[in-house]
Amino acid sequence: MNQHNRLVADGSGSRAADLAEDDDVVDIYSILLALSRGRIWIGAAMVLGLAFGIVWAEFLSTPVFRSTATIKLENDETEVAGLPSLIGNSNFLWNDALMTTEVGVIESYNLAEKLAVELDLMNDPEFNPFLVVEGEDDAGGGLFGRGAQSEAAEDIPTEDEILYEIASGLRRQVYVTNPEWSYLLDISVIDTDPDRAALLANTLAELYIRDQIEVRFERTREAKNWLSDETVALKKDLEASSSRIEAFRANSDLQSEETLEALNFQLKTLRERVEGAERDVQMLEDRKARLVAAQASGSIPQQAAVLQEVTGRSLGAEIDESSPASVDAFERQFAKAMQDTDTRLSRERDQARTLRASLDRQQETIDRQSAEYVELRQLEREAEADRMIYEYFLARLKEASVKEGFAQANARVVSPAFEGMQIAPNSPAIVTMTTFIALIAGCGLVLLRDRFNDTYRLGEALENDTGLPVLGQIPQIPGESRADLISYIVEKPSSVPAEAIRGLRTSLQFSSFDAVPQTFLVTSSVPGEGKTVTSAALAHHFAGLGKAVLLVECDVRRRAFSEMFPTPPKHSLLSVISGEAGLLESVQSHTSLGIDVLASAEPPANPVDILSSHAFGCLIDVAREAYDIIVIDTPPLLLVPDARVVGQYADRILFMVHWDKTRRAQVRAALAQLRLGGLSPDGLVLTNIDTKRLQAYGHGERYGAYSAKGASKYYEN
Repeated sequence: MNQHNRLVADGSGSRAADLAEDDDVVDIYSILLALSRGRIWIGAAMVLGLAFGIVWAEFLSTPVFRSTATIKLENDETEVAGLPSLIGNSNFLWNDALMTTEVGVIESYNLAEKLAVELDLMNDPEFNPFLVVEGEDDAGGGLFGRGAQSEAAEDIPTEDEILYEIASGLRRQVYVTNPEWSYLLDISVIDTDPDRAALLANTLAELYIRDQIEVRFERTREAKNWLSDETVALKKDLEASSSRIEAFRANSDLQSEETLEALNFQLKTLRERVEGAERDVQMLEDRKARLVAAQASGSIPQQAAVLQEVTGRSLGAEIDESSPASVDAFERQFAKAMQDTDTRLSRERDQARTLRASLDRQQETIDRQSAEYVELRQLEREAEADRMIYEYFLARLKEASVKEGFAQANARVVSPAFEGMQIAPNSPAIVTMTTFIALIAGCGLVLLRDRFNDTYRLGEALENDTGLPVLGQIPQIPGESRADLISYIVEKPSSVPAEAIRGLRTSLQFSSFDAVPQTFLVTSSVPGEGKTVTSAALAHHFAGLGKAVLLVECDVRRRAFSEMFPTPPKHSLLSVISGEAGLLESVQSHTSLGIDVLASAEPPANPVDILSSHAFGCLIDVAREAYDIIVIDTPPLLLVPDARVVGQYADRILFMVHWDKTRRAQVRAALAQLRLGGLSPDGLVLTNIDTKRLQAYGHGERYGAYSAKGASKYYEN
């Protein structure tokens, strides 16, 4: 690869990086374009989804009906004969928790089981698949005989298991809802039979109310039994309390309240007397102490003063201490006073002790009476409490006996269920759903198909995948045959395809900074990629520069030149190689194209051997001397090795890739074949580009301005 190709390759790497960066961004416009291209597939998918939805809704689905019974929960319980409820508060408000609880009760397994038993669903074949139809069990013959029947009978579940399955199935059919801000419960039952749905809903509502009555009756009976047991026990407690009071009164000398008050009055009087006696004793003791103190002093005047103070009497005349008779008389008087004081003190002490003993006995008696009286009052209060409790329970027991036969539910049916309304299948919803799913699936498949496309739509993608520059991008050339395609190029030199070929020629002219390339080899990976027409068109445009151009057909096996140039040549490529004729006398000159053509003929030997011969190399050398430009058309690389052989003589190798057709794996494999021969393409050409589809893919701006607005002013199409 020359310096120019390396520069182009570097540029392609930059463009590939930009492309990769663009691929990381979600292109909504490209997605919409991809969906637009696949609209037929999407439409077909939607039609299939619509048809499937109609068949499913109308023929495959089983109709389902819903019937609803409405019950109202009462806020209070009607009193019987003015008696309050025994099992709870008769006046309460339903809250969310209670409403949710009642919903759970209605949807419970117990009610579902009662419903199955009430309607005898065990004998309904639609609910009991194990039900043996009358007459079938008598058929002893058949394909398997009685032995098979006995084995099948072993697999039949028990009645309890069957009942459990039926009740579980009924629970899945029942839905209970509570309308907002109401005491109503809607009991809805779903079934395949509209009448049976109504029957199930009404029966379930009745069973719920009946269950409430049974529960209340059972609770009332339990309350009555409990009250009866408690009343008997309380009666025994009351009798025991009364017995304790009687026994206490019999074993104690408890006085009446009046007697106890008299004793308290006596105690008060006696306490006052004791206090007076004790004061007298104290006074006498003080007097005696003064007398003793005076006597001990030995002072006659002091003794006289104390004696006068104690006795309270005057001595009359003063005592003459010098007179023995006067002193003796005073001493006798003082001793008498001492004796009288001792006598009186002794008497007062005895009296005080007697009064104190009487007081203690009286106090003990009163304390004992008070304690016994308090204990009696306690026993009487306990007996009174037992009596009150006993009377209360006895009254409640009588109430329970009265209300036992009047148990009532706190719910009633306000709207019975009627023939069920069909709720499924919802044909419009099913058809809409299947059509929408089909739409999504169709869009997904179209996008996946577009995402995993294995062909080349962008020149940048081709460069990024191969590492080689794209020298030309040639749009589709109108025409049916190769001759028509060449005629279009010749007759409309200003058309878009002609300008694209001219652009390829320009790229090849400036692909080298040194010598101008002279020999160009054109090849591809598989047939049908436009290499032959591109070779002829490229040769024609080189001739337009005043160059002597030779177009050589080396696709010896296919010989496609005969379609473009119908006039059979006198000599061919094989004639020159074999030496039958010279190069100049073997070529055909086509004035319309301005080129000489060296066509091929039926090979007498293997074409690879012919093209590998020394004579073919000499032919190329002679052609180089006689012509300015040599364009060689070769077979596809993946079919035969001819192109690898001829490539040894080429200055430039052009590799054709069909737009949106040639697979990436084919391109990689063909390039690998070239590398095995020590060759590498100098450039790639993206051929047969459909400009209309370019716009549909949203990549038209990446292929030049051939389809841009105003481009028609520059081209003649």
